[in-house]
Amino acid sequence: MKKIVKRVVVALFLVALLLCSCSCTRAPKPEIKNGEFDFSVTYELNGETKTISGTYVCEFVGVSWAMDGYSREWNGYIKDSDMTSDVEIYKNGDETLCINLDLSCKYFMSDPHYISQLSGEDIPAPAPSLYVMVPIETEWGKEYTYSDDISAYDVRIVEYSYAKPIENVYK
Repeated sequence: MKKIVKRVVVALFLVALLLCSCSCTRAPKPEIKNGEFDFSVTYELNGETKTISGTYVCEFVGVSWAMDGYSREWNGYIKDSDMTSDVEIYKNGDETLCINLDLSCKYFMSDPHYISQLSGEDIPAPAPSLYVMVPIETEWGKEYTYSDDISAYDVRIVEYSYAKPIENVYK
């Protein structure tokens, strides 16, 4: 009886493994695998106007699979910069005022999985947002809390522009 149960469990495991690998290999891959997208965000802080700009690079990495299905993996970074999508613009004691640039390879490369997660609606264009990062001490060390309450700061986003997403085909 134990041999039969073991064989059934192994067989089910192998079938599940086969199904997982099949869904990854059949997952549609982008025809255009790389892209570069210019962006610019102008903000005013304490009466001084500054601009953050650059080129966001998107690179297709491959397809991964999890229990909820496959997803395309992308690598995104800002060209010729060590800047990330979150930019620190002001430090006030322990608090740090930041701009989230809201850069997303899935948006710029027109990933249909990203679109379907939005229920087929028009894809919202990226929009930068301001937030405050505050460190807190926990039993595991320093961690951070994030707040969108920026009322203590004289800051606002003046304007921003992002390149349009490409028209990509997934086969």
